[in-house]
Amino acid sequence: MGRAAAAGERQVARWLQSRGLTDVDAERVEERLKDGVLLGNLLLGLDPGLDMRGFNRRVLSRKPALSNLEMILSAVWRKGALGKAMPSAAEIYDGRRDKIFSLLRMIIEVYVLRPARKKHREMLQWIHKVISPYNMELPKNVLSADLDSPTGVTTVWQALSNGVVLKVEEEKQDQQEEEMISVIIEPKEFLLRPSDDIFLLQLNLIFTCLYNRHGQHAGIDVLSLGELRLKDQKLYAEQDETCCRFKDHNRLQERLNRIMAAHSARADDLTRAKALLEDECKELLEIRYEKAMEAVRG
Repeated sequence: MGRAAAAGERQVARWLQSRGLTDVDAERVEERLKDGVLLGNLLLGLDPGLDMRGFNRRVLSRKPALSNLEMILSAVWRKGALGKAMPSAAEIYDGRRDKIFSLLRMIIEVYVLRPARKKHREMLQWIHKVISPYNMELPKNVLSADLDSPTGVTTVWQALSNGVVLKVEEEKQDQQEEEMISVIIEPKEFLLRPSDDIFLLQLNLIFTCLYNRHGQHAGIDVLSLGELRLKDQKLYAEQDETCCRFKDHNRLQERLNRIMAAHSARADDLTRAKALLEDECKELLEIRYEKAMEAVRG
């Protein structure tokens, strides 16, 4: 298996983990998905209204596992999956790795990417707005790129592949109480040119997670810290403390505290320097006065 294909499998496995299937990794995907139970959980998370009556959650043999898998395949088929990409229930149960990943990518396509397509233009405009305060912009050919075509996806990837615009790993490590971005493409994998569906999936995850956040990094003009504080206090006065706070307040407050501490330390240094200069000036004046008096006496 090539490096790109292996990376693609790891990326799909990370997406499964981000959807709550934390025990599934790329090495054990056949074993963990063969009875259909985790796949059923995945589909219910993506489509909570899905009718799963008759689904067996305690699978002990092949027959109930195949029944589960048939139900899952039918649900994906009804969503408009392409027939040639759909495996059989037996192929999944028997651990056909290629067929399992083919099904998983089809699930990504019909449940995530197709609904997101109508927001592609909005997503590109949002990225452009996010980076504009940093004196950057997306070229016109990127803003107008057709993300339904391989050429358009390649155009966007080339614009983002230097890592300046997308700081995915940095966002993931930002330990706030807010929702974390699901990182399915690691930085070292990004330069390998991820497949179109995985690349668009990662963009969509970033867009979905950050679009409604407040703050400059979310493409919305930052209010002054004083206004943020008043906004936050008003919110708490109207709702109980379990409400969702302004999500960047803590980060901005910490930044302000660091700046104020640095300024305070600098102010202390300047005060000490001023006192030393005053003492030196006083000594010089006294010396000159004494010399002047000696000259007068002489």
